[in-house]
Amino acid sequence: GSTHTLAEIEKDAAGLGHINFISEHDGVVRRNQLLVEVDGKKLPSLGLNGAMMASGEKEVVAGAYDIKLGKRNIPVDANDFMWINYTGPPGRYPSYSFTDIVHGRVNPAQLKGKVLFVGATALGVYDMRVTPFSGNTPGVEVHATIADNILTGRFIRRTGLEAMFDIALIIALGLLAFYLTKRLGFYAAFPAAILISTAYVWLSR
Repeated sequence: GSTHTLAEIEKDAAGLGHINFISEHDGVVRRNQLLVEVDGKKLPSLGLNGAMMASGEKEVVAGAYDIKLGKRNIPVDANDFMWINYTGPPGRYPSYSFTDIVHGRVNPAQLKGKVLFVGATALGVYDMRVTPFSGNTPGVEVHATIADNILTGRFIRRTGLEAMFDIALIIALGLLAFYLTKRLGFYAAFPAAILISTAYVWLSR
């Protein structure tokens, strides 16, 4: 099942988007499922919905390994997950206090023509996500990043070729560790193997 927002809000909303994030095995959010089935219909993620509104597109077309938004082709896997191309640590996008906007303390010209995401950024509300750049990234910034990726076309593409490269690299590192052990002996090669493993994990972030 799914949890909906208030009926009054849904009824008058220009569009709906899901806010679900699924972390990888290490707890880091690297992907977003752009389309999920809710009540028999495909519901876009909040980031995709923001990109739809910014581009003026009302519909998306789901393919086997892409989602078409107008002339844009968004690369996804078979389950409609898109890899998120983070632009950096938290704070990469301008933020404004909702209270300041409501009370007219923000110049409307600063917001005109922009895609606005409203969300909580305080640690105590627990809408913080772990990303490759930070362990405390507001969820609303992740949604903004997804919309940014789609609108600018800055995608991370992971095809079968990249998967084969990953496998080849793992095998090569294993052979290198074996060679070092045979050549230098266990105690001399052990620190080198740890260094190689650490470098691989760091590069894989």
